[in-house]
Amino acid sequence: MAEVSNRVLAALLIVAIVVSLGGTMISLSKIKQLSYPVLSGLATGDLEKYGLVNITVESVAALYIADTRDTIDFGTGHVNITDFSGNNCTMYINGSYGNEDYYNDTKDYGCAGDWADTWKSKAHVIVVENVGSTYLNVSLQSNETASDFLESVSSGVEGFYLWAQDNETGSCADTPESGIWQDWWSVTTSKIELCDCLNQSAKSTSKNSIAIGAKVVIPGDFVASKRSSEQKVRINITAVDKGDTC
Repeated sequence: MAEVSNRVLAALLIVAIVVSLGGTMISLSKIKQLSYPVLSGLATGDLEKYGLVNITVESVAALYIADTRDTIDFGTGHVNITDFSGNNCTMYINGSYGNEDYYNDTKDYGCAGDWADTWKSKAHVIVVENVGSTYLNVSLQSNETASDFLESVSSGVEGFYLWAQDNETGSCADTPESGIWQDWWSVTTSKIELCDCLNQSAKSTSKNSIAIGAKVVIPGDFVASKRSSEQKVRINITAVDKGDTC
């Protein structure tokens, strides 16, 4: 086999270089025609983002009677008479808490024992307070009447009455026409409206409560089976949520 001369090798080398450069130029030309996104370390698009904190304030209907303001205690006593023919002891308490009005018979045949006077030092009205964030319609219902609570043998003079008023002036935005508002209502076992619209505490914490007073007429012929034992009446107080407006 004949040897390839140096001139032939040089010619082949030149051809190879030309082909290689041509291919490179074609490749670079094609790359320029392609479209790619520019890559960098910078953030792209809308740079303003938001963080959210959500809170919902719930409407709450809440009626409250403090333990120290939930009882009217007339104490222990008796009717100071020797003749039971219709005589009685009459006592009452009404007004606002800490500024109550009291009454008891002072006649010779009326109230005796604590009922003569000393019960006043420990008796207070019942206070019903709206501690929620909505207005309330408030009602009352007793589990007993006078004849159940203060039963007489035959005289029929027993009496049991309730009274309602603002504990703080302006608390009841819409007073009822039921006969109990600033008046003595003869108690039945039927429900009665105390206040059509009791102010919410969120509006005013100084005008959101009503006071309940009581009056009792204890007969001289109070039945023997109930004597020497404490007599109690349960007063159920309920409320209906009226929302943000009366």
